[in-house]
Amino acid sequence: LCSLTSGERFTEFVAPVGDEDIYNFTVTSAGQVVNVVVENDADFSPIRLQLVVFDPGGSAVFNGNQMGNGKQRVESQLVAQSAGTYTVRVRDVGNDAQDRSNPYFLTVTVLEEADGNEPNDEQSAATALTIGTPVTGVIG
Repeated sequence: LCSLTSGERFTEFVAPVGDEDIYNFTVTSAGQVVNVVVENDADFSPIRLQLVVFDPGGSAVFNGNQMGNGKQRVESQLVAQSAGTYTVRVRDVGNDAQDRSNPYFLTVTVLEEADGNEPNDEQSAATALTIGTPVTGVIG
């Protein structure tokens, strides 16, 4: 188990066969945007990367894996529903291969809510508009 710092890139290998690398990171408040990326830069690797993100209660909130060949990248972006310690698991999709030659790179970035209009998902919480005044927002 390794603690991750937001914005720092961590390097590791999927090896030996059956290796599952477990990491954790902290979200300080609900509503923060969490971006998790696992990738490698190898043109060929015997593994296919799998990324799973678990919330503080242990429920998987993202489960994705590499499809296809070549350089690999699996990315999760979610809005944290609660503060606490989140867990990330990286492994080979079938958990039956290893790659001692090509590392993977893991980056977790925790950001404040990008849309200053939130919460505005209900009519009663709508953002007021003024004619002639531009307003920006974020969908996603």
